[in-house]
Amino acid sequence: MLMDRTEKVHILHKLLIQSKYPVHISRILEELKCSEKTFFRVRRKVEELYEAEIVCINGNYYRYRNEDDELHHFPGLWFSHKELEALICFDKALNEIHAGILSDIISPFRERLYRMLDTYDISDQTWNNRIKCIPIAQRTIDPDVLKITTDSVLRNKRCKIIYKALSSDTEEKRDISPQTLLRYRDNWYVDAWCHSRNALRTFALSRIRQIEQTNEEAEVVDIQDLEQHYTTSYGIFSGKAAETAIIRFTGIAAREVSHEEWHPRQIQQWIDSETLQLSIPYYDATELIMDILRWGELAEVVNPPSLRQKMKAIFENCKKKYDSRKN
Repeated sequence: MLMDRTEKVHILHKLLIQSKYPVHISRILEELKCSEKTFFRVRRKVEELYEAEIVCINGNYYRYRNEDDELHHFPGLWFSHKELEALICFDKALNEIHAGILSDIISPFRERLYRMLDTYDISDQTWNNRIKCIPIAQRTIDPDVLKITTDSVLRNKRCKIIYKALSSDTEEKRDISPQTLLRYRDNWYVDAWCHSRNALRTFALSRIRQIEQTNEEAEVVDIQDLEQHYTTSYGIFSGKAAETAIIRFTGIAAREVSHEEWHPRQIQQWIDSETLQLSIPYYDATELIMDILRWGELAEVVNPPSLRQKMKAIFENCKKKYDSRKN
């Protein structure tokens, strides 16, 4: 089986760091299954990638050397070209979800990653041009908010925040114990125990105006309670499900929705060849209404009557606006 350059670089690096003594050229060529000319090319790639010199001793022996003439030590990590491709895709996605905020932390890893690309002749420009991630409706967040929230979640610390609620558009002080950092529909949220309200709440990071981490330990909510709170009802506006929405989709909407999971506990049923019925538990209808509206006249709320009435009022208001505008 032929060995690509990436594998040869890995094998040479591993051979040199695992050998107590300098390695003879004959063993290197045997391990790499290549000519001496190819070995010199692989050697240069290893030196570039690991920023370490490979020295030749007595004409036939090789080893790493650093400034103190001691063996050069490296992290025990290596990636195959397929794993490297997966990591690059992950890095591209990461960079589009506000991870640029963490660039000072991630950049050393990213630089090493892109140097590895050279081992099989794919430039970083090719990756940048050929792999794209396009977020939709991504809101701007303060870099410090994401950093402090992440640190608080991982280190179990309480925070004091000033939060501008969407519903009231007023700023409020809250004392919270962050539980989970959540990426949802291209935006960041934190699930937290709100000491000000004595209840679980979900806060959009884009609406946190100020944040301060305290020295107090966060109050930890049982993981099962968290799961129950955030999976029993629909969307980010979570809580214990109070209603079950029954929605019917027709035409292309029925075909598309039949392949979608709106909720883990949803129930789908074909009424006929063109009509799909979807049953979903929900607590707050805000997000559910937005998702129903994207299908326009191809979606109809059957139950409960309160949700059907809300949808009817929305369409009536829309009609009034369109009717009132003169051409």
